[in-house]
Amino acid sequence: MAYTQPSPYSDGTELKTADIQANEESLKVWVNQEIKTVDIDGLSLDRSDVALGRFYPIERSYTFETGEVMGIAQDGSYLNRSYQTSTTKNNDQTSMVQWQDVANSGVRLHCKQDGSRAIVTYYLMYTVEDNEAPASSEGPGHGLWQNRIILTYTNMETGEKYYLTNLTENYAFEGYGTSADTKDPWGGGVLANQRSIMVTTTFSMNKGTYNLTLSVDPHNEMAYTTVKSMTAELFYV
Repeated sequence: MAYTQPSPYSDGTELKTADIQANEESLKVWVNQEIKTVDIDGLSLDRSDVALGRFYPIERSYTFETGEVMGIAQDGSYLNRSYQTSTTKNNDQTSMVQWQDVANSGVRLHCKQDGSRAIVTYYLMYTVEDNEAPASSEGPGHGLWQNRIILTYTNMETGEKYYLTNLTENYAFEGYGTSADTKDPWGGGVLANQRSIMVTTTFSMNKGTYNLTLSVDPHNEMAYTTVKSMTAELFYV
């Protein structure tokens, strides 16, 4: 878009200070893509508007960090299995909620600025096996495969724990029909025992050191997780 002066200059026309100032201000706005004085509150910048800086005295140089990336990845080896059981719930295995952290499923993040934005992507394979215990000792979770997997993180300084339970539900589907809590994981040739979960979510994180991990609310007598991976990105600007 071509620039048009608000007060055009012409030969024989009196040159006024107000016209010169108007033309200069108009040109500044045009060059700066319509950014006006009123767009900058108090003609100042807050530290949250500038990337974090780090000074290296030996090199006498600065670097400005805009974010950080952390991640882990584990394959399907049996050595990487992390087991869960609902027997710790006593007689309320299938009704009460008890989140159990999945070992070696997350990362540690050190957030340097309040209001930073975190983007976390995780993948998990969850497998339920038949409980071979005698019928006389079977618990309420015997033969069940229902479970829920969520992302949690803990502030290592205060001990406060956050449960991100408002994410998309993690559903599993049988080979045909509808999924049911009472389905035997290996029953009927349906093979409802394995669940593959992948979720990407974003949330705000304040300054501090945090442990991120996946947590499971198991209804089954015994299950294990494998093929665990997580990537966490922090954005400061």
